[in-house]
Amino acid sequence: MSATHESRALSVPDVMARKGGEPLACLTAYTTLVAELCDTHCDIVLVGDSVGMVLHGLDSTLGVSMEMMILHGKAVRRGVKRSLMVVDMPFGSFEEGPDQAFRNAARMMSETGCAAVKLEGGESMAETVRFLAARGIPVMGHVGLTPQAVNAFGGYRVQGRGEAGEAIRRDARAVAEAGAFAVVLEKVPESLARSITAELAVPTIGIGASPACQESGRSMIAANRSESRCACSQPCRCGSGRDANQSRSTAANCRTKGMIAISASPRRLPHSCPSRESRASSSRRKASALSRWAEASLPWRSGYL
Repeated sequence: MSATHESRALSVPDVMARKGGEPLACLTAYTTLVAELCDTHCDIVLVGDSVGMVLHGLDSTLGVSMEMMILHGKAVRRGVKRSLMVVDMPFGSFEEGPDQAFRNAARMMSETGCAAVKLEGGESMAETVRFLAARGIPVMGHVGLTPQAVNAFGGYRVQGRGEAGEAIRRDARAVAEAGAFAVVLEKVPESLARSITAELAVPTIGIGASPACQESGRSMIAANRSESRCACSQPCRCGSGRDANQSRSTAANCRTKGMIAISASPRRLPHSCPSRESRASSSRRKASALSRWAEASLPWRSGYL
C-alpha cells in the first residue's frame, strides 16, 4: 500500500516487504515545506547530500558537513509524518571505519529523528554496513556512480559498462548481504540494473538506471520557482498554484515510470488546480504533464542524489 493510504508511518521492514510488489515512491526534500508536500504522496523521503549543490551552491557534495545534514534533517523531520525518512551520511563521516560510522550515524539519527541513513560504497563498505545494522542503525546502500567519489571517476559518468559491471554487481551484493535494507543503483546500464535487481533480496532504487530497478529512473533537481504555475505548464487559472499537483504527479511517476525527483523549495499554495485535474485524470497523464512543465519552466540538473 502506498504512503498516501498508510495510517501509520512506514518502517524499514515495510519497505523491505515491498520487494517485487508495488514500486516505492522516493522523493528528496531539504526543507519542512517540501517534506510536507512529499510526505502525502510518497513512501521514502530522502534528505540527500545534494542539498550542498542545490541550496548552498557547492560544485559537488564533498563540502557537505554533518552539521549541514543535521540542520536539513531536522527541518525535513518536522514535515514528515507517514514516509520513511532517510538521511545521507556526508563525505568523510563514515569512511574511516565502523567506529567512526557508528558514532556519526548514531548522532544523525538521534538529532534528526530519521529512521535510517544512506551511505555510498560497495565491497569496501560492507563491514561498516554490517557493523551499523548489527547495532540497530538501518542502512540504505548506494553503488554505481557514487557522487562523493566524483574526483576518482573524473566526472558524473555512467558506470558499469561491459566487464566493469561485475564490480558493481559485487558491490551491490556485498552491501545487501551485509544488511542494507535497500540499495541505490546510480547511472548504470539497464541490463546491469535489471540483473542486480533480480538477484538482490532487497529493493533497488535507481537513479538514471532505467525502469529495470524496483524503483528507478532519472533523478531531477528542481530549483526555486517564484511564478505560480500548474503542472500542465499553463499559468494557474484558479489561483491555487502548482505544488500539490507537482508532488502528486511526481509521486505517481515514481510508481509508473520509476522517477526519483529532488525538489528544492517551491512556493506553497493551498490546493490543486481544478482545470488541470480535469485535463489529466490519470497518473500517467499527470506525470507526462509535469515533465513537459518542468522542461519548459524550470532549470534542471540531473544525475545527482
